[in-house]
Amino acid sequence: MLKKILYVGTFKDDIEVGSKRFDGFMRAVEEAKLTYHYLECECNINKAYEMARDIEFKQYDAVVTAMDKLSLGIFRYLMESKIIPGKDILLSGVENYDVTNIITPSMTTVELSKASVVDIIIERLTNNDFRPQNLSVPYKIIRRESM
Repeated sequence: MLKKILYVGTFKDDIEVGSKRFDGFMRAVEEAKLTYHYLECECNINKAYEMARDIEFKQYDAVVTAMDKLSLGIFRYLMESKIIPGKDILLSGVENYDVTNIITPSMTTVELSKASVVDIIIERLTNNDFRPQNLSVPYKIIRRESM
């Protein structure tokens, strides 16, 4: 049973990744009545690794990140510290980078339907539709060894 989750996101001025993904995370956490802690990190594997050095991971049951880049930096630190994702802590990201299936343990991620996004963009460009619009992107959770 999850008790406390660490969410690592990008800066909230990044509307799509920093703000909207965090909003979705918040809805899920509130619905499940879970406790969380929020940290922001530059969207960079090395920056996430450096940030991870200052985190006391033993106080968390899971780490959820806004991007696989952030998860991969944290993954590296966890492994170096002998904290095994999937055994000692749960870890997941978003985007389904190829490397998430190659590393050991393999990393749980969320795959966004890029084809759907491209279809929407093409349709809107074809119709000269440049109005701002909030759209939901189809996704699939890829559960791997880190969960």
